[in-house]
Amino acid sequence: MLGDLNARKNELLVDRADHTVPTGTRAVTEELLSNGWGNLSIERQRIIARKVLRTVVIQPAQIRSGRFDAVRAEPVFYAA
Repeated sequence: MLGDLNARKNELLVDRADHTVPTGTRAVTEELLSNGWGNLSIERQRIIARKVLRTVVIQPAQIRSGRFDAVRAEPVFYAA
């Protein structure tokens, strides 16, 4: 449930960022919409990520297993 809410929050933040960023600097482009994220070059993915993502906060582990758990990664997007 909480994971679904966080995912929805992130979708809404990206959507808001897309509508508030001036046209010349939009990260979500026709290229991205038609080709999908996985089909973009690493360089293009990096450019897009730098425009919308401010940082990623890694939350403390609940259990000390020494393994990275992507669920603990919380993206922080630029505010509009």
